[in-house]
Amino acid sequence: RKKLGLSTDASYRFERGTDRSAIPDLAKYAAELITRVAGGTVQPPTDIDTPTPSPAPIKLRTSRVARLLGEAIPSTDIERHLASVGFHVSTDGADLLVIAPSFRSDLSGEVELIEEVARLHGYEAFPSDIRPFRPGTVPDAPLEILSRRMRADLIAAGLYEARPMPFVREGIDAHRVRNPLAEDEAFLRTRVLDSLGSRVEYNWSHMQKNVRLFEIGTVFTEETDPETGAPKERVHAGAIITGDRRPQHFTEPHPPQLDDWDAKGLAESIVGVAYGGAQVELAPSVADSLWIVTVNGHAVGSVSRMTLDAPPWASHVYGVEIDLEPVSASAATSAYRPVPTVPAIEVDLALVVPNHVTSAQVADSIRASAGELLESLSIFDEFRGQGIAEGSRSLGWRLTFRHPERTLRDREIQGRTAKILKDLEAALGIRQRTS
Repeated sequence: RKKLGLSTDASYRFERGTDRSAIPDLAKYAAELITRVAGGTVQPPTDIDTPTPSPAPIKLRTSRVARLLGEAIPSTDIERHLASVGFHVSTDGADLLVIAPSFRSDLSGEVELIEEVARLHGYEAFPSDIRPFRPGTVPDAPLEILSRRMRADLIAAGLYEARPMPFVREGIDAHRVRNPLAEDEAFLRTRVLDSLGSRVEYNWSHMQKNVRLFEIGTVFTEETDPETGAPKERVHAGAIITGDRRPQHFTEPHPPQLDDWDAKGLAESIVGVAYGGAQVELAPSVADSLWIVTVNGHAVGSVSRMTLDAPPWASHVYGVEIDLEPVSASAATSAYRPVPTVPAIEVDLALVVPNHVTSAQVADSIRASAGELLESLSIFDEFRGQGIAEGSRSLGWRLTFRHPERTLRDREIQGRTAKILKDLEAALGIRQRTS
């Protein structure tokens, strides 16, 4: 056994690569030695080594190489690259037949071969310019385009995206799942805010006071499909905020809390992205529902103050939910506007406004009086106190004027400002605050 290099076991094997013609003589000699020394009987040898099948050739199309890599590589270069690492390459008309070496069992298709060609050719050898083609000709769905834009907008506003499962503990008119993942979340949600609310409670349980979350996800309505019986699905955008309006700083150790107006501003931002230039209105509501959001006269969402299982130190929670299904392709695509080449002129107005006059009424009056030169209008301050008559408040407005082709003159702006103040006083009893 030592002379033949065999183990002490009664059974033995010859390593792959041994000359198969010599195996019978070696086996016979080994058996004779064993029986002479240890006795016993000799059984017929068993050959368990099956020949490895020859690998099937893979067809490599040069046109496919050019389409996937974006650049045509000559067949001679492809053959040279593959042959350098052990591939056997033969021609089949305009295409190539490639046999991979036995140690490359990972190569089983044409795409894997093309990846190998790209690696051997060198990634730095491919051009970096943008070519006038794309992998497919099917355009992105309008809802997908909208979701990307809205996601970027909400992240820029400081919100974090949540992606929970669409199941909740309970719900009004909610459908129960027959085989739920968990019994405490066995119903299909009818609102995105139901899922986000549970995430706020989870953050509270970990002593996290400031929470800003959003989700663009699926909800399930009461209606069912007449053919399948499954509940109909819609895509909603939901956002939930609570806690401090700004991070704590040594100059402001106790920043103000988020309130109704922050939630309204968030809703206006979401609707502005979703519905573009449509006629949007936020109508005041009652109880915990603060505003009803309508687009072209149809309700598409709401802004509400939510009631959750809150600890004593928690702030109010505000939720916004908007239905995105009515969005059309035109609304999901923003129109191009040229970059201004002339400077703008900003005018700040402090107005004493009666309490019964809403800021929306003031904004409508200013836009009607300012005309086409008014580029933007925003409110930046509200004050009540000394110097302001009882039953009124001071609102600070910033007006931005710009002409598309020339620089505006001071006299033009002064004339329009005087007209705005005159119309405000005549229509709404609003006067300019002078001190």
